[in-house]
Amino acid sequence: MRPSKDIIDKISYDFAYATGLGSVVVDLNGKEIPPWYNFTSFCQHVRKNAAFYPYCQQCDRSGGLESSKLKQVNCYRCHAGLVDFSIPIVINDSLVGFLACGQARVTDESPIPNILRDNNDMRKESRLFDLYHEVPVMNLMKIRAAAQLLNVIVENYLCKQYDVRIIKSIDPDDDTETYIGTSDLHRAKIEKIVNYINQNFSDNLNLEQMANMANLSQFYFSRLFKRMLGVGFNSYLNNKRMNEARYLLEKTEWSIDKIARNVGFCDSPYFARSFKKSFGLSPKVFRQTSAGQIMIQNSYTPSPSL
Repeated sequence: MRPSKDIIDKISYDFAYATGLGSVVVDLNGKEIPPWYNFTSFCQHVRKNAAFYPYCQQCDRSGGLESSKLKQVNCYRCHAGLVDFSIPIVINDSLVGFLACGQARVTDESPIPNILRDNNDMRKESRLFDLYHEVPVMNLMKIRAAAQLLNVIVENYLCKQYDVRIIKSIDPDDDTETYIGTSDLHRAKIEKIVNYINQNFSDNLNLEQMANMANLSQFYFSRLFKRMLGVGFNSYLNNKRMNEARYLLEKTEWSIDKIARNVGFCDSPYFARSFKKSFGLSPKVFRQTSAGQIMIQNSYTPSPSL
């Protein structure tokens, strides 16, 4: 994550000690990228326990993904009942991890969603029970305000200075506005992928494969592809296959099953439905119609000029 990792660490450190909340950077699996900042004694003991630590990881990861999905930073209760929030971080156009913060007890009556089911077993241990009740009690409004402040800092400062972005959505079908550029490097990557698709459209291609080949996140690849080509990846691939199928129906005597396989379809009925959706005719009817038109054209003799 360097060189931006040092800056994120600095922001994490300053935020933790300015607000009194715990803070740590975690990877996509929720695994911590040390150091911890301002962790409560309770959370330190829980995370050092092999039985409980996986729940902490899952909370940090799920909280970040939930914020991405909802396109806003939301507070939630972790498996231990404390209030946390996670901010998704994108570096060089790839989702790389989350900034996980919180570790506060909240007694407000406002409903706070649980990111995981409460794990009451840990509080049955006398030591953890005592440490849990030493965790500072904070006002929920203050935590939410702190979360929004951190979101603004990361989004505006890091985005401009270090090419780090807060991801707005991880749904490739979501058409809301996002921070996506078309640098020469990325344009070249998409052009390379388009050439690959044109030459290998009969293979079992998918979005994840192509995004990995371009070394881009699926989210960013999908948006960039649509911006440059005017259609999404799946539509482009399907159009390529359908046009090739039309050519083969017109120019060869191959069976429809063989044509389907040669343009990337294992299922002939599915191929037929896709073809009819694209051209309004089934492959069989299209071939018959096309053959009839060719016969008419070949039999036509123009009148001699006067």
